Amino acid sequence: MSKALQEILGRNWSLFSKINRLSRRQARYAIAVITGHFGTGSMLLKMGIIDDPTCMACNEDVESTEHLLCECDGLARKRLDLLGVAYPQPEDYFQNKIFNQTLRVDF
Repeated sequence: MSKALQEILGRNWSLFSKINRLSRRQARYAIAVITGHFGTGSMLLKMGIIDDPTCMACNEDVESTEHLLCECDGLARKRLDLLGVAYPQPEDYFQNKIFNQTLRVDF
């Protein structure tokens, strides 16, 4: 991993070591989510790529990383099946149980 990524993750060496053990593709997605550069509707709107940032899974709210990972009703069942929690809080993803489950998902 690069020095820049080490700086982004700060002193969270446990998280750093987990990301370092992922496949290249999984690490890319994990870093995109952590840094806020995941291709969500809100990000694509800021970049001028799309005109409507509405979530495609629920058609109710603006599609953001937090919305997709924690709030989206359209993805609640998938989160429950994958993580054991339908509506986790953002900080729950950094607890070992949910984080480890998330890293097992093949993107």
